[in-house]
Amino acid sequence: MFGPRVSLRDRSEVYRLGDRADVLTQVGQGGLVASVVEQSGQRYMVEAILRSLEQELMDNSCSEYTFLTEFFNVRGDHANALFMSIFDAALEAATKFVAEFLESTYDAVGVLICIRLNHLHQRLMQQRRVPCLDPHLNEMALLLWPKYD
Repeated sequence: MFGPRVSLRDRSEVYRLGDRADVLTQVGQGGLVASVVEQSGQRYMVEAILRSLEQELMDNSCSEYTFLTEFFNVRGDHANALFMSIFDAALEAATKFVAEFLESTYDAVGVLICIRLNHLHQRLMQQRRVPCLDPHLNEMALLLWPKYD
């Protein structure tokens, strides 16, 4: 599922961006479908997988949060607490995925793209005016940035 490793024989290629930045233009578009990815056998770089994962979380979170606020007539902290009681396991799994990736990667370009993606996702959620993923996206930023310490 993950993309090919960069050959270190030609060290000038290590920081080559290539078409990896294209994932930044796909924010707000649909995510990867697991069954299609498995059938195609195509490999994806981690930033494409993270974008897809976060996109699905954002879309589902927006729908669920809107439903909760309308159906149960809740707002603010009560709506966020109700949302977290439903989505906590999914958000923990996403955070665990990123943490495990970061423990084993030396892909500086991939991590920088993931940082930019996270920032774009934060802006998108602000534009949608749905605050329920703010803690998760902040936690993702706190996971990604220290890789450069």
